[in-house]
This record gives sequence, C-alpha cells and structure tokens, in this order.
Amino acid sequence: VVMHPDTGDLLALATWQRNQEKLPFMGFNPAVMARFEPGSTFKILTLAAAMDKGVVGPNSVVNCGGSLGLGNGLAIHCSHGGHGSVDPREAIAKSCNVSAALWAAKIGRDDMFAFLDDSGLLNAPGVGMPGERPGLVNRNDGNKRFQLANLGFGQAININPVSLTATFNALASHGMYRPARLVHAVGDQAQPLSAPKQVFTRETADTLLRF
Repeated sequence: VVMHPDTGDLLALATWQRNQEKLPFMGFNPAVMARFEPGSTFKILTLAAAMDKGVVGPNSVVNCGGSLGLGNGLAIHCSHGGHGSVDPREAIAKSCNVSAALWAAKIGRDDMFAFLDDSGLLNAPGVGMPGERPGLVNRNDGNKRFQLANLGFGQAININPVSLTATFNALASHGMYRPARLVHAVGDQAQPLSAPKQVFTRETADTLLRF
C-alpha cells in the first residue's frame, strides 16, 4: 500500500497470492477486504499515543529482562531475549515487546481504546471498493491487563491494511490524519479531500519521524 501522507491519495495497491486456490473467492483484495494483526509495526503507534499523553518521553528508559509478568501465570516475552536498558528509539529498533507493553500500561486501557477509536485504526478504508472491512478488537476481553499488554505490540487487534497505512501517514504529516482516497478526479473534476484531523500532536509526530 502506497499512500500520499498529505492527501491520503492511494498511489498503489499490490497483492500477490501464490496459491490462487486458497483465495476465499476470486477478486479478493486483501488491502481493503482483509484484517490482520499488525504486530510489531504497531509499536510506533503505541509510543506515539504514550508520548502524546505525556507518560513517555524521548529519553524514557525501560529495563527489558526478556519477559514481563502479568499475573495469573501469564507473561509476555521479547522474541529476541532481554534488551537491557533501552530508550524509545532503541526499543523500536530492537522491537522490544516489554517496552511496548509498559507503554500501553502507562496509557491505560480506556485511553488506549479512545486512541484506537480516534485515530482511524478501526475504520473501514472508505474508498468505495467492494467488501471493505473495518478493524476488530474485543472490548469485553476477560483479561484486560493481558489484552492491554498485547495491544501495545499489535496483537489482540485486527486492522485493515489501508486503514493502518492511513494512521501511519499521520506521523508523516505532522500528526494530521486523512482517510484514504482512491479517486483523485473524475475527468477534470477533482474529488474533495476529507477534512484533516489532528490525531497526534505535531511535536510527537515530528519527533518520531526523526527516529
């Protein structure tokens, strides 16, 4: 998915299915019809939400011992082992699950869900293609603490690829979000742009761009 950060214009969509017989039906376009767990790509968005709330700064340090206990015998783990003391830049570079889980805990469950709703992550793409699907997250999870930790690093949530790209675009556009637009113009008639929405502060977006 290639999208212009300032307009939301979709510049390219490409998919490759090696086993055509496994498609749910012919004409399935994962970019707008699929939902997937974004995984570690989501960590930068958790960090942005935490920085916007003021609970994490560019120089905040987390000590990662390789795992984080969450009670009832549950824990999350870093797939690469312990990272030791890491600031946000290092945590992103090393893909530290412990850091992302602790950032999410500092945001808090209510504010994390407010972020998911306000940032466009759970929206359907809205570009007028058939079969578009919105994101999906369980708002009544039985283990809220474990769910929140997993949300921090992009698990326990399913997001549409185009919608995820649109929210990432806000980081490249000084925090301003625009939903995706597929049709730029019909003949000589340019199609209107959606009004932009500030989903990250300019300071946070510009700081993370320098990462």
